[in-house]
Amino acid sequence: MKVRLSKLATLEYREIIFNLADQYGDEKAIQFEIDFEAKRDQLRNFPFSFGTFFETKKRKFMVNPYITVIYIVNEEV
Repeated sequence: MKVRLSKLATLEYREIIFNLADQYGDEKAIQFEIDFEAKRDQLRNFPFSFGTFFETKKRKFMVNPYITVIYIVNEEV
């Protein structure tokens, strides 16, 4: 499955990386990227493996205790 980030999600991702590096150092930013990529790989291979977002068609996964990603599986593509 192909995973695409919206423009807003891409901007927010970059902002998170920048802020982590600025406030906590490059190691924290790199660790966040590693954790995010691991979840994204799982999403690619098993798109329905994460829980639903309330009672909607949206799904979610947590990158860490502070960051939750909400996504939609587009089965038409």
